[in-house]
Amino acid sequence: MADRETCAGFKLNGTPCNSPFVVKGTRYCSAHQPGGREEMQRRGLMGALASRRTNGLGEEELSHLETHEDAKRRLDLIGQAVLTGRLRDGQANAAVRSVEAWLRAEGERLTVSIVEDLRRQVQDLKTQLGRKPAKVRAVSG
Repeated sequence: MADRETCAGFKLNGTPCNSPFVVKGTRYCSAHQPGGREEMQRRGLMGALASRRTNGLGEEELSHLETHEDAKRRLDLIGQAVLTGRLRDGQANAAVRSVEAWLRAEGERLTVSIVEDLRRQVQDLKTQLGRKPAKVRAVSG
């Protein structure tokens, strides 16, 4: 059985690498071939980022949504958290969907409120004009 070729590179402590996993066409393993150290560091960083647990957003950061400005601030916070790695894509999508649901519900609430105000104003005008107000059905939501 022929001896297997080993890496001709050296470890940081000065000892021979001797890795049997030599890159084809070279005398070095993937860590000791030209640019290999940088590539190994890049792969390590990518692995660390991929496997790291995210902290998400703290309860103290998430004020209740009461206005459209609150919703805008929340969306901005979600965007920053994604870009800094505090939220993963799935978490961010869920957070954005919750803001969208709040905006829809708030829009419906405002519409009902405006319609009820208009009905009251119409009734007031009819009363001022001396007409008997007609029965008005309540808007159901």
